[in-house]
Amino acid sequence: MAEQVGEVRAVVFVRDGGCVALRIDSKAGPCHDAWGSPLGWRVLSGMEMDYIRKRSTGRRHELASDHVTLCPGHHRGMGARQGYVWATAHRPELREYLERWATDDETPTD
Repeated sequence: MAEQVGEVRAVVFVRDGGCVALRIDSKAGPCHDAWGSPLGWRVLSGMEMDYIRKRSTGRRHELASDHVTLCPGHHRGMGARQGYVWATAHRPELREYLERWATDDETPTD
């Protein structure tokens, strides 16, 4: 399972190229790390993988098309906006983003 999670994470991070929040919502605000410090949106070492859809059957981390890359600030509400979790408030937009990648070869459809 750990090897499969690593493979899915790699595909998701390469596909997204960083935190997707600012590409989806221009008012999302800056990225932050787990301690609330500013983080560049393309610093992959600080990014997290968020599970969005339930197309996977069984285990949670089976399909890259069920996950997006987010910084901790947008994923878990760290920093000055602690308590407001961007990812929870923008689930429909994240699902729409994933729909553009819904082909078998993981290439965008638009």
